[in-house]
Amino acid sequence: MLSRLSVRAQSSAAAAAPNTLASAFDLRSSRLTSGLSVSSVDLNQPIAHLAIAFRAGSRHQSATEAGFAHRLRNALGGDSRRSKGLTMLWQAGAIGANVHSTADRENIILSMSFPRSHASLGASLLSELAQPSLEAWELEDSLDTIKSDVAHLSTYERVSQLLHEAAYRNSPLAQSPFCGPHNTGSVDFRKIQDYAASRLVASECAVVGVNVDHGELQSFFSDRAFIQENKNRKEQASSTYHGHGESRREGCSSGVALAVAGEAPSLGGDAKKLAAAAVASSIAQEVLSSSSVFYQPYSDSGLLGFYLESAADGTTNGKIKQSIQQFKSLESKVDENAVKGAKAEAKIAVLSKADQGAELASSLASSVLSPSRDLHSPSDVAALIDTLSVNDVKEVARAAGARLSLGALGSIRHVPYLDEC
Repeated sequence: MLSRLSVRAQSSAAAAAPNTLASAFDLRSSRLTSGLSVSSVDLNQPIAHLAIAFRAGSRHQSATEAGFAHRLRNALGGDSRRSKGLTMLWQAGAIGANVHSTADRENIILSMSFPRSHASLGASLLSELAQPSLEAWELEDSLDTIKSDVAHLSTYERVSQLLHEAAYRNSPLAQSPFCGPHNTGSVDFRKIQDYAASRLVASECAVVGVNVDHGELQSFFSDRAFIQENKNRKEQASSTYHGHGESRREGCSSGVALAVAGEAPSLGGDAKKLAAAAVASSIAQEVLSSSSVFYQPYSDSGLLGFYLESAADGTTNGKIKQSIQQFKSLESKVDENAVKGAKAEAKIAVLSKADQGAELASSLASSVLSPSRDLHSPSDVAALIDTLSVNDVKEVARAAGARLSLGALGSIRHVPYLDEC
């Protein structure tokens, strides 16, 4: 759960209704002989949510596999080797299910929501949809959606990619979760199949059920699911944060958008540092009220920073300089009162998100696939946040402001260089 505390800190400040999850949260987890992780929690709600996550995001692509994670995500929902995709989607519709797929730098997640009385059928459909046959004609049919995705990327997504290129240079985390604008055509379907065969496997997979019986879920994926095993597991290539990098791209816009970030705790580190980074991001949001603060942890690194859009005029350079200087001096803003308020916001974020089954399932699945494979209940996370000291948060803020990276898009002549700030 800590891995998804906040993408943008302002969203974590929503008020929470009274929530019993802090005192009652039966989180169960087991590991099957195939290597697949199965976890579940029952919130006593009528709608069940299942998520199947694979370590198959863009960081796992080789130099010749750019865009494969995007192509694979868009192919989910097609035919499997045993069933027709259209038939499965009709069956999903018949039980009122909603199917959704996402992909980021770490994982590809396929999720489904449905009435909890249909848990067995839901698990059967989702496990089949998660093992597409990836035939040539199916990949050809998905090209239009890939082109549409690329054409409609938000400004934030484009700037975020520039930031990652600056922060991680040519290492795996610099690879985009999307196909490039000149990389949306047909590719050899056998190469996509090879990528899927190495990533959509049990040892790289986590299944999470919300409002689903754990024994039933474990039994199904032990006996009947067809997620393959892969005994020739490839080690994940590591990414190192470099810092002091800048990636700028001139655009036709009369405005400018930029993201500035420094190094932050990773998912593979101490859970207490993850909690401290979430608290630090809340404090940063108070300091940088005109910007959108984000904290994005990965398995071996992390980014804490801010995103800013502005009209391009004579005042833009000064505004950006001021924001960067405020972020660099974030450590000085961390005091007893600031930490106390930020802790409350972080706990509200954890407890309120825990009551949203679909988001909880995906979040837990990502956490299971993190290097530590630690699962924490909302009450555990809240207790962990309470144990943080001012120095814990200062340490994160100090590291984030020490070596900055910058990505900028638009009228970049109005964006100062980092060594000018």
